Amino acid sequence: MLFQRTDIFCAYVLHKSPERINEIINHIGDYYSEFLRYKTDKEGNRRRNKPAYTKFGEYWTRTINPPKNELKDIQKLINGYLVKSIPIPDYAYGGIKRKDNIRNARFHKGQKYIFQTDLKDFFPFITNKMVYEMYVRNGFSHDVSSLLTKLTTYNGHLPQGAPTSTTIANLIFVPTGLELQSIAEREGLRFTTFVDDVTMSSQSDFKHIIPEIVETIISHGFKISQGKTTYKSGITEITGVKMLNNSLTVTNKFNNAYERVEDKSSPRAKGMINYKDRIKKVSSKNE
Repeated sequence: MLFQRTDIFCAYVLHKSPERINEIINHIGDYYSEFLRYKTDKEGNRRRNKPAYTKFGEYWTRTINPPKNELKDIQKLINGYLVKSIPIPDYAYGGIKRKDNIRNARFHKGQKYIFQTDLKDFFPFITNKMVYEMYVRNGFSHDVSSLLTKLTTYNGHLPQGAPTSTTIANLIFVPTGLELQSIAEREGLRFTTFVDDVTMSSQSDFKHIIPEIVETIISHGFKISQGKTTYKSGITEITGVKMLNNSLTVTNKFNNAYERVEDKSSPRAKGMINYKDRIKKVSSKNE
């Protein structure tokens, strides 16, 4: 049974008084930082904005709002409680312990046909209303749901950079994900999500199913990125990992980035080599 009273939730999960929590909520803007992160193409270059959006800057960016001070600690406690209390279906690989982008790709290894799409503006799209409804749907009282929503949303939506955001996004997507999982089971497909990336794959051509997959996503209110929606056969990339016939390797973007590192003995270069080695291990199921 999830907590139904805000005073008990504050005491046993957040380890703070309701008065202190309300004080933080009333000054929530003081507990977030903000910076812009540039989006890049497959070669690692900054992506230029479309002409219609140049008023927002020459390059395409996303706004990052990491929490700070007490709120950061509070969100870590909330995230731990959500992860422990509410199960997330097996199809999810993003923000899940002992899962990552490499294992997500490995799940589709050896498949001939691969469909991928990206949920457009995923975090900004998720509103505080959607977050509140998710908490209620999972058994929190209206009061606790309201409190949690105020502590885990910012400026009316899910903030990128918060420790709770990926878990909340996974939970909000569950009704959609379960429908997609049902389609995958019916058609004999493999299905995973990695935060805002949706992947389905099969040994057999399933092009005729794609309209149903897309319609299922849209019917739940999500938008897909047309430029990131693909259906391919053969070599492709899944969540930043290159898929060969029956193995995984690093992408061309990764290789180009590694070549640009001048000091190959630097911590960054060593980290990139370790990442490449790990893909090889995961690909061969040694990890």
